[in-house]
Amino acid sequence: MSEEVTTNEEQNPSLGIEELIGAIQAIDIACEEGAYKGWEKIQQVFAVRHRLMIFVNFLQERMEEASKSAVGEATGTAEVGETK
Repeated sequence: MSEEVTTNEEQNPSLGIEELIGAIQAIDIACEEGAYKGWEKIQQVFAVRHRLMIFVNFLQERMEEASKSAVGEATGTAEVGETK
C-alpha cells in the first residue's frame, strides 16, 4: 500500500508575480534563441506574452495602490478627496 503525499502547494496552487515575470523572461529568451518556428507560432507565443504582461502590470498597480493605502492608514493621512 502506498499513500500519495500532497504538499500544500499541490492542494492550493498559486502563482506569484515573480513566477509570471519569470515566464515572460523565458518566452523572451526562447524567442531570442529562435525556439519558435513559423509566423503563426510566434504570433501565438507573443499573444500569450502580451496577456501575461498586461496581467503583471495590473498586479503591480494594485500592489502599489494597496501599499499607498496601507501607508496612509498607518500614518493617519488620507488622499485628496478621501474622507477619514
